[in-house]
Amino acid sequence: MKPTLKGIAAELKVSAMTVSLVLSGKDNGRVSAELAEKIRQTARQMGYRENRLAQAMRTGVIPLIALCIYEAKDGSAAPNLYWFDLLSSAKHTFAAEKMEVLFITYGSVEELEERITILRDANMIGGVISNLDIPGKDGEICRVLQDSGLPCALFGEPSKPGKIPYSVISSEKMEADMLEFLKPQGAKDLRWFGRNSGLPLPAESADPGVFFQVSNELSRNTLIQCAGIPEHRIVVVSFYASDLGGHQGFLVKSHTQERCLHALRAIQQQTAGKAVAEFSKVIELTGADFTWSPGINNNKQQGERDDGESIDFNLGGNRVDRRVCDEYCI
Repeated sequence: MKPTLKGIAAELKVSAMTVSLVLSGKDNGRVSAELAEKIRQTARQMGYRENRLAQAMRTGVIPLIALCIYEAKDGSAAPNLYWFDLLSSAKHTFAAEKMEVLFITYGSVEELEERITILRDANMIGGVISNLDIPGKDGEICRVLQDSGLPCALFGEPSKPGKIPYSVISSEKMEADMLEFLKPQGAKDLRWFGRNSGLPLPAESADPGVFFQVSNELSRNTLIQCAGIPEHRIVVVSFYASDLGGHQGFLVKSHTQERCLHALRAIQQQTAGKAVAEFSKVIELTGADFTWSPGINNNKQQGERDDGESIDFNLGGNRVDRRVCDEYCI
């Protein structure tokens, strides 16, 4: 026979209301800690499983949150380690509060609005979290979340903060600490280089004091092959060790779980009709958040054979060749 609240109550000779308070997490200050633990233990032993659908219908709170991540149609924002880190952190953070996460990707603001509207109108989600990775579209993403009427939160700082709680990582202090760390190697300036940066100017390439930070091996090898930057002046900076690829760089603490917890609390407070206690959470990265990796095999110019003949780079399907160089030089 399927275990019920009444069955658990009868086993322990307490009221079904007391059992309900404990198993719904509303026992704090109303049921003794000893009795609450005994109720939970008995429920586990009897194989009790809470009916989430019945609870949602009873309370009006839907324990499913949509986690929306931008995926560019051209593949420039393809699934990566950050996605899996974010999804795993969100899953465990929300599960601790008896909530689940629905992972959604979108390719445009219009698609985001359509998907949220469909799920909201079907009473399938109780809140929305989104990133702000579409360049110049953060205002529109904020509008979509606000118009949904659902509790919501953002990963990233909107250009015009409004009514949506958000968390963001600031790396200015950390970058200053990184430069200080690299000074013994001759660094006087540390500049960011990414796919949309454009190749360094000849003067920058020739300046031994200008170092470059990149987030992946493709950008690193582009600097080497297309701009002639020596390996020792390039550092890979990433949250994930695999991105360093054996090269020198900084492994940085991601704080993903901390950001998920902030989003969870913000949604819970909105659901309860309360003011959000911590509207914006700025996580300031410092030298304590990174670890230096010296890399291996940095003596030979990457992309050269022993005979000095230039070769293409094969990086998991991404090849750095003359066509990529031409793209950067446009």
